Amino acid sequence: MKRIIWLFLIIVVPIYAKIILDDVMTNEQMERTGVDQLNYSQKMALQEWVNDNFDSKEGRPRQGKEQLYLSLNIDEGAKLELSDGSTYEIAPEDHLYSSYWITPFPIMLGKSDNRKYPVKITNMNTGTSVSGKQISTRQMLEEEAKKHPPPQQRIPQPPKAPKK
Repeated sequence: MKRIIWLFLIIVVPIYAKIILDDVMTNEQMERTGVDQLNYSQKMALQEWVNDNFDSKEGRPRQGKEQLYLSLNIDEGAKLELSDGSTYEIAPEDHLYSSYWITPFPIMLGKSDNRKYPVKITNMNTGTSVSGKQISTRQMLEEEAKKHPPPQQRIPQPPKAPKK
């Protein structure tokens, strides 16, 4: 079944754009040009148009933010680690989507409508989004330790003396 889904994604979903607006524009540039007001579909359409009609200047230093990538999918999509080292706990109802995310691929962070999971993490290859909340690596390790405690070591007892 997973192979069918991946085949579908490869055939139907276009490869992500050469130029990703969030990667090459600063927040100030996005506000000044109105790109920050575009919804996801509009932003993808603009990126596609730019890539179809213009060539990027190779060798030009990149401006703006460094592109984030998914680095590690933990516990079948329950947690995601990004290329900047940050870790996000994913809303349980979104595990269905994040469990299929295979690293690495570019992602975009935004605001989610979910109060408990306020960060929207978007897979730039497929356009699929999940809601998450940032957690510390320490917190993640503590949760893992609770799930899988180390085995208890038994201290050997000296043999008991026989009763007389």
